[in-house]
Formats: sequence, structure tokens, C-alpha cells
Amino acid sequence: VQPIEVVPISAFFNLTADATSNNTQVLKIFNQTKTPLTLSDPQSTTNAFSAVLKTNLPGQEYELTVKAAPASGLPATFGTTLIQGGISLQSSFTNMNPFQIAVYETIYPEVTVSPANILLPAGPLPQATTNHIIIRGNNADLTLSGPGANVPGVDVALNVLQPNRQYYLSVVFPKGFEIQPGQSIALTVKSNHPRYPVLSIPVMPMPTIPTATSIRT
Repeated sequence: VQPIEVVPISAFFNLTADATSNNTQVLKIFNQTKTPLTLSDPQSTTNAFSAVLKTNLPGQEYELTVKAAPASGLPATFGTTLIQGGISLQSSFTNMNPFQIAVYETIYPEVTVSPANILLPAGPLPQATTNHIIIRGNNADLTLSGPGANVPGVDVALNVLQPNRQYYLSVVFPKGFEIQPGQSIALTVKSNHPRYPVLSIPVMPMPTIPTATSIRT
């Protein structure tokens, strides 16, 4: 049994990048010993979080309200942002001073693309190859249009899975298609989202695995 018990043990937040209001979680702190416990002065290790401490039962039970600030200033990416921080409390238990509580935040983009890129084998394709990409709006309504590629010969079709929410691109690379050294290839589709006016999905060659060489002496 821990001298100080926190329920739940940590604070976890799941937000989208365009969230505009604070998100709040409440943690209960219990003193499991017979010695009165005093907690005070909650401080966050990052400005992504703030906390307010309330005494429910002096010396025995406290309540910590943790807030996650809106995620502002993040770049318009397709990836997930992870933030890890903590709340530090001054404790009258000298062997647990300061007392630390972990806080975690996962920020999902407004638009997700899966996979985020297409990998093609090196060399000319021996036959036509079809790839599929799922595009989803995670919060507001999403409208897509004008699919295409910045190189000729690639057929890109836009299909609706769920109106104003989820789509998939069907991408066909013709037989003999090859990414030339230094060539930058991308699939594009227009969006009504102000932060994602054009979604760009790179097409890259698969990384090569170096072959082992033997040395004879």
C-alpha cells in the first residue's frame, strides 16, 4: 500500500488540434497512513497543463483538478502529438516531497491520412499497382475534391466512405512506373479545411537494405 494513493494514478487527455476550450480531469488523493498529510502549491512542469488543489478532508483526502489548455500553434500535420508533463505538490511527508503526479496528453490532427505516404519498390514496376489511402476529418465536416498527382500516368480517384467525414483515394501506378533519383512525387487533393487547403501525400521509394559483404584474409 502506497502512503499516498492517487485515483486515477495519472491524468490522461485526448484532444483534437482545433479544440478551443480547456479540458478538465479530477484526481482524488488519499492519505493511507495515520500521520496527517499536508499538500499545497500545485505546479505544472509545462504550460500545457495547470492544476488546482482542494482539501476534502484535512490531513486525509484531497482533490486535484487538472486542466489541459487548448493546443494552439501546432503545425498542420497528419501526425499525432504527444505531450508528457507532471504536477508537483509540496508534501509534509519529507520522503515524498515534492509529490509528483504524471499527466499525459494526446493531440489528434483535424485531418488524418493513413498511410501518410506511399512506398514503391525500386526500379520499374513489373505490373500496374493499386494503393488505397484513407482520409478522415476528425472534428468539423470535411469536403474533398480535385484528386491528382504531380506526375503524368498516375490515376487518382476519390471515393466517399462517409459523407463529409471519411474518404479514400484509389491510386493506380502504371506498369513500368519508376521514381527517378531526386524526383519528388506527391498525390494531392483539395480540402475545404482552412488549415489543410491542399493535402499532399508523398510517394517515396522503399528503403534499400544494404547487402552484407564478406572479407577473406
